[in-house]
Amino acid sequence: MLCPVIDRVPHSTVPQAPILQAPILQAPTPRRSARYDAGTQITGRDGGRKYAPTVAIQHVSSALGVFHAQVARRQGVSVGNRVRLLGTVRLFNKGSMRLDDRVLIDGRHEPIIISTFGHGRLVIGEGVFMNYGSDIACAESVRIGAYTRIGPRVTIGDHNAHPIDAETPDTPAAIEIGDDVWLGRNSIVLPGVTIGRGTLVAAGSVVTRSLPECVIAAGIPAKPLREITMPPGFHR
Repeated sequence: MLCPVIDRVPHSTVPQAPILQAPILQAPTPRRSARYDAGTQITGRDGGRKYAPTVAIQHVSSALGVFHAQVARRQGVSVGNRVRLLGTVRLFNKGSMRLDDRVLIDGRHEPIIISTFGHGRLVIGEGVFMNYGSDIACAESVRIGAYTRIGPRVTIGDHNAHPIDAETPDTPAAIEIGDDVWLGRNSIVLPGVTIGRGTLVAAGSVVTRSLPECVIAAGIPAKPLREITMPPGFHR
């Protein structure tokens, strides 16, 4: 199957605070007017429990997501406007980390882990969406272009974390992902590659070499299969 699957997470639980390096701060209590999703368990003043009717949870998700972004800022992460971190998002920032405007990182279904080490510099561009279970590990440089879509359980790493053998040390190599790229479910991006603007990487692919702009790429290793049309200004 060539087309990747990017699942939107069902809004079934009130999102939890992210696990960050600093102590977790208490999230603001949603106002009484905030609406809850179906099946959300709520404890009343008398200690009794009830279940809310089927209504949207967007109010609560948005409020907590912005709060979590504020916590991330206190960990030395450069955070743009209207950034939202939902669910469990673990940020380990020992290098440099920047989240541009309107980034949405959704770890409500499975935790997301984003790490920088040493002199590593990570930039996540404007409007990027990152789905559950994914992880980014940056020891040199990882740049993700604007409006890129990152599917569930995608791995992006610019280093191997360990030497391959006694003669092959672990040498980080920069990763460059262009604007409007789509990384399908369970795909892996390895050190030293560039993915051109608009390219779609099919689910389960392993990107070991650079890919050109505006193609569908699939396989292990990922190879271009055909060109696609991505006019300027078009976003998925």
